[in-house]
Amino acid sequence: MTTFRRAQTEHERRWPNGGYRTIALLSLQPTELERRLGVPLASGVEEGLGPWRGIGLILPSGRTIELVWHEHAPQSSPTELRASAGDDYEAAHEEALNMCRLSPEDIAWIPPGGGI
Repeated sequence: MTTFRRAQTEHERRWPNGGYRTIALLSLQPTELERRLGVPLASGVEEGLGPWRGIGLILPSGRTIELVWHEHAPQSSPTELRASAGDDYEAAHEEALNMCRLSPEDIAWIPPGGGI
């Protein structure tokens, strides 16, 4: 089965279209994300938002996504699923769910129009 790979290089960590859109908020915590993905998350502190943990992934289609958890986000939906701006958000959402072992129950919110 083909799965995702971690974005490793500086070039891979950049968004193909210059930015991202949040395409879903997930109810998962970092430990559960790591368990499902089978890899550790990176961590840091973002000015104004505080501590975060996350991972950038390249999916089998070549699509870039990120899963980013913020410590100070509402606990009902602390993790963002991000896709490249201008991507097909529905396709990105579906592929991310399949490749990252996410279920519809893990989704707390999907923005109207697919991405914010």
